[in-house]
Amino acid sequence: MKIAIIYTTKSEELTQSLHDSIKNKFGQEVEIAEYQDITSLTEAAKAGKVTQKVAALYGKLLLKAAEDGADGILSTCCVMGDVVEALRPFLKFAGVAVLSIDEPFCQAALLKHKK
Repeated sequence: MKIAIIYTTKSEELTQSLHDSIKNKFGQEVEIAEYQDITSLTEAAKAGKVTQKVAALYGKLLLKAAEDGADGILSTCCVMGDVVEALRPFLKFAGVAVLSIDEPFCQAALLKHKK
């Protein structure tokens, strides 16, 4: 199984926490691929919204992860939630599950996993 993590920005703590959670949930053998583009976040901040250019930049990361064989994608940027939602049907059609880190069921799944 291959899980892709999409970042706009990241810290060592976030990266380690996500890797640990994914490995605990899916096993130590899970392959984790990382993709990052801070440009999409900085451009959205400048514009005050997710523009067409920003959506295309972030969307490319999601599609690249799918092209590279990800079985699942975790988007870590709350700002890009609308981009994830827009691409979700296509990714589902392509056989790739996608989750935004801020989705409520993500918290419930992590809490359940910790019990």
